[in-house]
Amino acid sequence: MTRNLLWPLLAATLTLNTQAAEMDGMNHQAMNHQAMPAMDHAAMSEPASGEVRKIEGNKVTLKHGPLKALGMPGMTMTFEAADPAELTGLKVGDKVHFTPRSEGGKLVAVGISKS
Repeated sequence: MTRNLLWPLLAATLTLNTQAAEMDGMNHQAMNHQAMPAMDHAAMSEPASGEVRKIEGNKVTLKHGPLKALGMPGMTMTFEAADPAELTGLKVGDKVHFTPRSEGGKLVAVGISKS
């Protein structure tokens, strides 16, 4: 039994060592990140719904369900409004629809509207 497991383990170890050696020449700091294609945030976003918990300036705190496109479970969190005018007329307790996006390390709510 031990002999049967030894060969696959040896093959996997040799494969991983070869791949690691190929990556040694990579220099992440020297990469030109501006030349890399921008991520299409619209394609990664999907509409969501939530409940307004707080509005402060151009930020809105929403209790929402899972945001699958962003890999987040349901929770209460604060988003920056892509268009602060969309917050006009909203109040705590309102049910809303929005599209969540991650832009430049910030969470942004796009197209906020009452349900």
